[in-house]
Parts: sequence; structure tokens; C-alpha cells
Amino acid sequence: MTKSNSKVLPELCEVDGCQDKARQFCKGANGVAICNKHSLRWAKYKSFDLPVRASKLIVYKVCSVAGCLGMANRIKHGVCEKHHARIRRNGTSDTVITHKDKYIHSQGYILLHKPDHPLATKFTVYEHRYVYFEKYGNGPFNCYMCNKQVDWSNLHIDHLNDNKTDNRIENLKPACAICNQSRGRDKMADAQRKQGHLLTFNGQTKCLSEWARELKVSKGALDWRIKQGWSVDKVLRPRLSKTGPRSSKYIQDI
Repeated sequence: MTKSNSKVLPELCEVDGCQDKARQFCKGANGVAICNKHSLRWAKYKSFDLPVRASKLIVYKVCSVAGCLGMANRIKHGVCEKHHARIRRNGTSDTVITHKDKYIHSQGYILLHKPDHPLATKFTVYEHRYVYFEKYGNGPFNCYMCNKQVDWSNLHIDHLNDNKTDNRIENLKPACAICNQSRGRDKMADAQRKQGHLLTFNGQTKCLSEWARELKVSKGALDWRIKQGWSVDKVLRPRLSKTGPRSSKYIQDI
């Protein structure tokens, strides 16, 4: 549309209620000055007003899966969103069990999928605890090493043969935390022996941690003595003072 040479374009659009800047005259509407918005409306609808559109009423039926009361918003398939997702994923609207009955824990223990068990954490329970609970119930129990009374809130189940997957009832014993941890220290000492961190003195071969406990010094002190090149008999001497050697001369005199 072109501007009329006989009229001066006003500043604002002449459509009622519009405050936009006028851009051109509309010849089809008797030369009304209009803005870009109303120009597009006139070109599309031959009117400055938007047409009234009838709202589309959607009536959802109940999901066709037996026992489901959800709305069948998937109209083509006649099912609800939940069952539609199951069909796409598994090919059936039935629940498909995807979890395993047994898991191997990162530390070597066996976990069972027992979400309803009294000892379960979320969905799983340790197999050795499950086996002992099924055999002896709620307790309380006595630690097999120190005879301290314990219950399931502080009970540790110890594997006698140190095989974490051997959960036969005859291989499981109740223990308190301190006794179970002391057995763990012995296992750590055995691991250090296998790694070769050993010292032999007076016919006894022990790792540095065992010598440190016997001599009542720190393992770090024994490491320092070894790095200084001391002989084994000097390394395995007990602490001679509260602060240790003060000078190299004192070390040579030891």
C-alpha cells in the first residue's frame, strides 16, 4: 500500500485502543492510518481484530489397562502415560522386574534385594546379616570374643574363615565393633607381611606396625630410623627419651 499524497500520516495508529506508531494508510479501510501489527491483521483477516477461535474440548477416557484409573491421554493407544512408557520400553504394559536378586558389594560382600526385610537399607541387605537374622532372630547376642552383649544396632557379623562370600551359618559369629576391628588389624598386619615390610630380630619376624606397638613407638619413627641407615638392633630399640635424639653425635653414641 502506498501513502496518500493528499493526507499527512498521523503519528499514532488510528485503530481504537492502539498506541503504536502509524506506518501507512490502509485503503481497504477507508484510508485509516495503521501500525505494522494492524497492517498484518488486515492483510490476513481483512479486519483489525483477531478472529474468535472455538476452544477444542478434549475428553479423556480411562486407561484401557485393567485396574488402572489413570486418564488415557495417549488417545491413539487408549492408555495413560505410565503404561504407554512401559509399552515403548518393554513391549508390554505389565511391570517388568529389572533388578537382580544378588549384588556384589565393592568390598566383596554379597547384597540381597530384600526391600521389605527389617535389616534392609533402602532395597538391599547384606547376605551374612540376612542369614544370621533368619537363624537367630532379633537377639540380643553376646560377642564370641569378649562376651559383650550386642544387638542389631551395633552388631558385627564376623566371617571365621575371612571369606566374605562364605555365608554359611557355621562360618558366621556375632561380634562387637571393637573385637571385629581388632581382627581387622591382624588382617592388615598379615597384608603388610605379604608385601614384604618385615624386620627380623632375635628370631622374631614382624612388620613395622607390630614392632611399633611392642616398642611403644610410632611406625613413623621406625621408618625414620631405617632411612638413617641404622642397624636392625638400633632400629628396634625402645624410645630412649621423650623427644628422641638431639644431635648426630648422640646418634653415633647409641
